Amino acid sequence: MAARSIAFPARRAGSSPKTGRSGPSSAGSINLRWQEKDGRPILALPEHVLGHVGYTILPAFAGHGYATAALAAMLGVAHEAGLPEITITCDATNLASRRIIEKNGGRLIETFVAPLYGPDQRLRFLVSTAP
Repeated sequence: MAARSIAFPARRAGSSPKTGRSGPSSAGSINLRWQEKDGRPILALPEHVLGHVGYTILPAFAGHGYATAALAAMLGVAHEAGLPEITITCDATNLASRRIIEKNGGRLIETFVAPLYGPDQRLRFLVSTAP
């Protein structure tokens, strides 16, 4: 399995001139996972991998567009890797993540339960990587 990860920088990183306190250098991270066959990327993922992209954001930076921008950038990386589209999943109750995916063109394709990860419902989206 191939992967690319990116930490997205926080605007509030470094020390504040007013307080002298330092803050986190990153607002979160995002990663892209894919498999290859004969040196070419394929859309299929192993059963235990629910989607091509995973991301996390520190609570202090939620709601400021960092994850939306990071996903947009990662779609470019996926396109360069040769993936015409990717799947992304989130918990059905995670409305913030759903909005991030939809802002980046995600189309809901199914609601499902992944027994390896518990009984909760999840949403699977398909997202084009075309510029």
